[in-house]
Amino acid sequence: MNLRNADWLQLKKIPNNLTIIRLLFVPVLLIIFPINHYITDMLTALLFLVAALTDFFDGFFARKYNSESKLGALLDPVADKVLAITMLMMLCSLERIPTLLAGLLIMRDVLICGIRAAAAEHGVSIAVSKIGKYKTAALWISIFCLIIDQSLFRVVGMIGVWIALILSVWSAYEYWRQYCEQVESEVAPKS
Repeated sequence: MNLRNADWLQLKKIPNNLTIIRLLFVPVLLIIFPINHYITDMLTALLFLVAALTDFFDGFFARKYNSESKLGALLDPVADKVLAITMLMMLCSLERIPTLLAGLLIMRDVLICGIRAAAAEHGVSIAVSKIGKYKTAALWISIFCLIIDQSLFRVVGMIGVWIALILSVWSAYEYWRQYCEQVESEVAPKS
């Protein structure tokens, strides 16, 4: 495949543009979802699905075109957390998810941000774990189902929330372990 320089630069921008699009969906969801009507629920579910798919495709294009960037590494988890926390808070406000479950999921995300920030201060980068990716997938499916809020979707959504919570605890442990190992090796005296 013979791409001109300008075309190549455009392809390399796709992952970050998708991440920014995901962030831009959040204010729209904040306006539409609280209306709490069947039509706005379906519209919110559709918009959320598109936003969640940008999470998959930004990583796909970054790997495919070898365009992983520092900006993308910073923005992608932030966009994920902003979208997830916003939707969890709105689902709580409409009493579609217990506050305790949403609070635990949000607490985990904030703690992971803290671990990543502490690692960055030591010059260490913590890779996203597969368990963390599975947690995100389970959470996206759960949120989508809970937005729709129909009987079967509600059941699938709540099962998914519990799965996401279990994976959250597991991945938080993995991130903590990875942080401790990497920081310990960075500060260990060289012989």
